Amino acid sequence: MPLALKAQCTVTAGVIPGEMMSDHTRVWSYTGLDYVADQAIPADQPTRFSKMLDEAHAYAKGLSNPAYLNWVKTIWMWM
Repeated sequence: MPLALKAQCTVTAGVIPGEMMSDHTRVWSYTGLDYVADQAIPADQPTRFSKMLDEAHAYAKGLSNPAYLNWVKTIWMWM
């Protein structure tokens, strides 16, 4: 179980709706090992999971510039 993929966050963006630009696509993965490590983190500390989401959302926010791109999509999936 520790090597299994537990969650994934993907950010895509582009100019033409539905046509993603690979230069602006990033994927964050959260594995069973990350999940086990998060169980040992105190409740007042950020987990690997929360850091993954924060990084993905920050990246998506940074791409949200209508002078450069027309759309940004974030997909978060728990498995």
